[in-house]
Amino acid sequence: MTAWAATALAAALVVTGGHAATAAGRQGAVANAVSTTYEAEAGTVGGGTTIDSNNAGYTGGGFANFPTGGGSLQFGSVAGGSGGSAGLTIRFANGSGKTRTGRLVVNGAGQDITFPTTSNWTTWQSTSLTVPLNSGGNTIRFETNGQDLANIDHIVVAANDGASAPVITAQPVGQTVAPGATITFTVAATGASPLSYRWRRNGVDIAGATASSYTLTNVQSAHAGDYTVVVTNSLGSVTSDPASLTVNDAPPPSTTRPRMIAMTDGEVDDRSSMVRFLTYASDYDVAGIIQTNSRYQKSGHSGDRWIEAQLDRYQQVLPNLRLHKAGYPDTATLRGVVRIGNENSGDLTRAPADMATRDTPGSQLIIDRLLDNDPRPVHVSAWGGANTLAYALYKLKTQYPAAQYDRAVSRLWIYCIWYQDGGGQWIEDNIPGARIYEAYKWDNVWDYQSLTGPSPDYVKAYMTQGWLDTNVKRNHGPLGAVVPQTYVSEGDTPSFLPMIDNGLTQYADYTLGGWGGRPVFDTGNHMTDGVDDGNANKPFWRWIPAAENDYAARMDWQVATRFGDANHQPVARVAGGLTRTVSPGQTVTLDASPTTDPDGNALTYKWWQYADADSVSARPTISNDTARTGATFVVPNEPGKRIHVILEVVDNGSPSLTHYQRVVFTIA
Repeated sequence: MTAWAATALAAALVVTGGHAATAAGRQGAVANAVSTTYEAEAGTVGGGTTIDSNNAGYTGGGFANFPTGGGSLQFGSVAGGSGGSAGLTIRFANGSGKTRTGRLVVNGAGQDITFPTTSNWTTWQSTSLTVPLNSGGNTIRFETNGQDLANIDHIVVAANDGASAPVITAQPVGQTVAPGATITFTVAATGASPLSYRWRRNGVDIAGATASSYTLTNVQSAHAGDYTVVVTNSLGSVTSDPASLTVNDAPPPSTTRPRMIAMTDGEVDDRSSMVRFLTYASDYDVAGIIQTNSRYQKSGHSGDRWIEAQLDRYQQVLPNLRLHKAGYPDTATLRGVVRIGNENSGDLTRAPADMATRDTPGSQLIIDRLLDNDPRPVHVSAWGGANTLAYALYKLKTQYPAAQYDRAVSRLWIYCIWYQDGGGQWIEDNIPGARIYEAYKWDNVWDYQSLTGPSPDYVKAYMTQGWLDTNVKRNHGPLGAVVPQTYVSEGDTPSFLPMIDNGLTQYADYTLGGWGGRPVFDTGNHMTDGVDDGNANKPFWRWIPAAENDYAARMDWQVATRFGDANHQPVARVAGGLTRTVSPGQTVTLDASPTTDPDGNALTYKWWQYADADSVSARPTISNDTARTGATFVVPNEPGKRIHVILEVVDNGSPSLTHYQRVVFTIA
């Protein structure tokens, strides 16, 4: 027998064979049903069954009156819609004073069916149950079972029409952008046509936002929030997951150090960069050092144990470094976060799912850091390939709960020194929430072209063999002495320069600009190199004199056994808040009186607008721009835009050191 699901009905319709239902109730729920009525006279009668009209109350042209035995009523070509469960309602009368049992046969499969009594033959009652139907045509047949059957007026079949309420198949994706960007949220949904859309921000409808995508131009902080879309059709509605729009601008300085993971393929310039990386280890928490490969170093270099050798030398200079600045980690702490990632040359162009080398200590460290309870973002710099990071994200996406994956990606910032394997592009294509900077122009400034590239000559003077020998390799301790190159060629250094404590707090948002260049968001969360003053290389070379002098001072620390034997950065400070709201035409006064210098050096001041990093079109003149106090400018008439003003403070020590603060003015 077939297992028909009997629905709760009224008084006493019984389907035998272990599946009971009661009569006179509501039809069982059938999704998106289309109901069709089949009158008795439209069916085919047999075995003595007649269509009669002598009892009042029927519908149509009559009702089926069954003989004592052998009678039947069959409905052919009953529409089954898209198939599946259908509701069957039978209108009948049984004035005999006793129940009558017959046979219900659907597409050749039958069961006994018992009709309760009604008060008389002119009292009609409807009963319902659920039956299985095929898509297309079906047959429903009533047969007597050795006795009279109830009179049947008509049947109603509620078949599934295949339509559905909306279902979202692709959720809108959150984005983090700089002011002035253009963003688009998009949703994809299926369901019965037509579908309508209604976009909302923080639960409030957005006027005119009624398409499957919603675009915002010239994004400002006022646009930040959670965006959802309600998709509706005649059968229902569904609301998307929220997609958060974050508009990053200069935050207040943080007393919490940034947290980062460095991935290195061990190329010669990586080894030079690692010396600088360890020299600045006081400025960031080193959450991992992972040895990988790249298309240039196909098998990696973990077997050389060069990182371990540099850590031995770091241990020798660590006591002196700590005399000059707090926060340098123990050597054992750094050794404890060194891992080996994917160094399989065969995986350089493979997607994570196809990699031969999958789970590695390096990929697991990344997963552990992204899922731990530390609330800070995790910055991952890829000096070589990114395949180890790509696999970690693939595993988070496919093997961890969605909430953990979402949290991990929301904390992640990635700085790639080119895409040196297939990992970076895979992340860009498959992890849309990941903020990833695909940097290029560093190659003209910091890498092997540092002396022959487009940097001005006064910048190239800081990259020569003479400068490197004098300030790093000779007479500056065992760590500097291990630098393998003959001139400054550190292609990977820009990836961690945003983390350095220079006052620009670029680690809060790479697009603010700083020693690590100034990327811009171009597509989704992908960043590419920006342009300063029309020059694509300037976002990197403009900072080199300050960055190199700072490095030279840090190398001095490694051999200076007293604080007073070396120079240290001044501490630039602006009176008042670092984010302010101003009005068009307002005269703003700038005050650097809280600035100090730990060595008591004389200081010079420079206030300047970082025009390429802000959103105003005007270039307001800053009067008295070299004054410690009393510098002023007039706010342009550009409501909703922002002005970035940099305070640059330089001391007269040896070498001369620079520190900054950034003030962001929002025009009301």
